[in-house]
Amino acid sequence: MAELRALLAKIDQSTDSAEDARSRLTQINAIGAQADKFVAARTGELDDLNARLGELGNPPAAGASEDPDITRQRARLTKERNALDADIRLAKLLAIDVRQRGTDLLTQRRAVFEAQLTERAASPLTGEFWSDLQEAWPDDIDRLQAMAASVQTGLATAFGGEGRALVIAALVGALLLAFAGVWAAEHGLTRLAVKLLPAGRLRRSLLVIAIVVAHVLLVALAAHGFVYVLEQHAGWAPQARKAMLSLAQALVFMAFVIGLGRALLAIGRPSWRLPPIPDSMAARLAALPWLVALVAALAWAPAEINALVDASLSAVVATHVLTALLLTALVGAVLYRLKALRAGAPEEGLPERPMWVGILVALIAILMIVIWVLVAVGYVALASFLASQLTWSGIVATAFYVLFKFADDVFMAIASSRSA
Repeated sequence: MAELRALLAKIDQSTDSAEDARSRLTQINAIGAQADKFVAARTGELDDLNARLGELGNPPAAGASEDPDITRQRARLTKERNALDADIRLAKLLAIDVRQRGTDLLTQRRAVFEAQLTERAASPLTGEFWSDLQEAWPDDIDRLQAMAASVQTGLATAFGGEGRALVIAALVGALLLAFAGVWAAEHGLTRLAVKLLPAGRLRRSLLVIAIVVAHVLLVALAAHGFVYVLEQHAGWAPQARKAMLSLAQALVFMAFVIGLGRALLAIGRPSWRLPPIPDSMAARLAALPWLVALVAALAWAPAEINALVDASLSAVVATHVLTALLLTALVGAVLYRLKALRAGAPEEGLPERPMWVGILVALIAILMIVIWVLVAVGYVALASFLASQLTWSGIVATAFYVLFKFADDVFMAIASSRSA
């Protein structure tokens, strides 16, 4: 065991590339395999020694006599048993150190990979990518199942314990607030805007901002409030608590995207609609905010899960691939949907598309092709980053459009001849 521990101590703990990490991890795993093999081989000998000592019986009480041969044999077997037991304990400690060293190495390698966007990994078009994923899959599944079991146990405790009535009431209240509350807020804000604000463009942009804020605040109150009540009765471990908080944050993000889309499309309120699009197109785009919010959340979830369960580098690489493909597919679907609607409704009086819009769409298409090429050659971190920025830029641009319209309407209202 001393030789194996010396070999483990000689292995450098730092790593700068995937090849170095893979080589050192192979060495560490080989040492761990030898330690496990030693424990498996010597455990039988230890059991045999314990059995032989049991046959000899306990040492005689003070003042009692015993055959000297039995005394010597017991002393010899006890010495062998203690030495072997100490070796097995050292081997088990070494195996634990090996697993910890391997986990630290993978964590360090994963952090380096996440920090360096230009780091190249195995391409999903090669067998190395899939073999690495298959090798790391059992450990990742074990970590994921452990977190899922912790969350499930907490939920069972919360819904089955003394605070069951309070938890169920909190769940019903959260659902009502997130759905009925948001619906009521939209209609209430519209009526309030009609009564309190003078007719004009400013009233429209203010209503859009108010609807988005209402969506975010109500869903945030519902999600985080319910999670808070659960925490009081579930007794979760820190990992499960972080998972539930991440879920609540994802719901708030989805509420922002959905609220922004619904406010801009203004289904059923054409006179309040900011973008110049006809009613029929707005109706056919009604599901688009939900699609964008759902796909963006699904693309974000694997990365968050990886951080929670301390997943392997292979899982991180696969997550980057999945994120890049999902988000580019989302952007492509949005562009295709908008193009199909414009091509299918020339008679609806849509304004002529400016040249800069066509150039922007062409640049987005080129960027999507670049992202796919980066994924194919193994630069998955950079591809995932570009896809995330592309999606986030679209959401930010939409929010900026609302704020720009609001600022324009404010100045128009101030400069109006009817302004006080």
